[in-house]
Amino acid sequence: MILDNLKEYFSFSKSERNGAIVLVFVIVILFTATQIINGKKNNKPVNYSSFEKEIDRFQTMLVTKDTVIENNNQLYSGHFRFDPNFASDSVWKLAGLTEKQITNIRNYLAKAGHFKNKEDLRKIYSINNELYTKILPYININKETGNILEPKSNIEKNDKQNHNIEYFNFDPNTANIDEWKRLGLNTGQIEVIQKYLQKGGRFSKKENLKKIFVIDEKKYAELEPYILIEASNETVFNSQQAASSLIIELNSATHDELLKLNGIGNGFASGIIKYRNLLGGFLKKEQLLEVYNFNFELFQKLEPYVYVDSLNITKININMADIKILARHPYIKYIYAKEIVKFRERNGPYGKVDDILLNYIIPEADFEKVKEYLTFK
Repeated sequence: MILDNLKEYFSFSKSERNGAIVLVFVIVILFTATQIINGKKNNKPVNYSSFEKEIDRFQTMLVTKDTVIENNNQLYSGHFRFDPNFASDSVWKLAGLTEKQITNIRNYLAKAGHFKNKEDLRKIYSINNELYTKILPYININKETGNILEPKSNIEKNDKQNHNIEYFNFDPNTANIDEWKRLGLNTGQIEVIQKYLQKGGRFSKKENLKKIFVIDEKKYAELEPYILIEASNETVFNSQQAASSLIIELNSATHDELLKLNGIGNGFASGIIKYRNLLGGFLKKEQLLEVYNFNFELFQKLEPYVYVDSLNITKININMADIKILARHPYIKYIYAKEIVKFRERNGPYGKVDDILLNYIIPEADFEKVKEYLTFK
């Protein structure tokens, strides 16, 4: 009985058997065709060289696989090398750095751009000599990437702009942004010039443009034949003097000259000169308000009759000055002076004035006030 039932389920009619045969035949043909097509594709050679180069380049930026570090004692063993320009937070942690030290590195890279050499790592204030000495053998700065100052796209863009430089007669006291760009200056250079002019500075002769530190000798030589300072700009102070009877340049004025200003007696004249000497010179005439007992009402009276040539200021060399000299400046507290010298003694000479800010030696607000009075060379 059971066999009869099974036979009923597994028996096929003639037409069903023919259909099954046809289906199997079609499947075999499709399978064979697929194998042939794939075989032809696989025979075509594929060039992976460019891809492999990119992998190799990427690997040079990363820590190698064979890394063994005892985190508790921060001891290094095995093969551990990394590029500080590209190391992730986890790599820095493996190297024994704290969250604060990693944050300082991130801030440095955000502002300075990159580490050009191993010694640059010593500029991170929170990394002491002991830790620096410990990680030094494992630092590997990729030469291809470590010395790039700006993205390739920016370099190409700047090169393109240089080909479009146009020279024409111009007055540096009145030239606008578009004119400076046509002359081949970049945004940073233009901003420095505009800041100088906004603070009351002016170019009374061609050579003054050389004193703007963002313009090098080569660029000045290119611009010099086209600098044309109009007579109206050169005599502006003379014409003002005729109208107001007296105009004083604060950074060169003598005690007697200051006495000629309405409202200035011996006390204020001495105070202005004393404070000017402590500062190294006035950057703007509003700094008169910082002179002892100098009030706003008096400043308003004098403001039309004084001006500042900020190119005449004296700067403090942060790689040479001792604590006493630094602390004499009105904008540098004793604790800041002490930290400036301490960092220099521990890490070597400053590579730029901004190192003071990048390493949290001076708060940003105080640094903005004093930075124009500092130099590192």
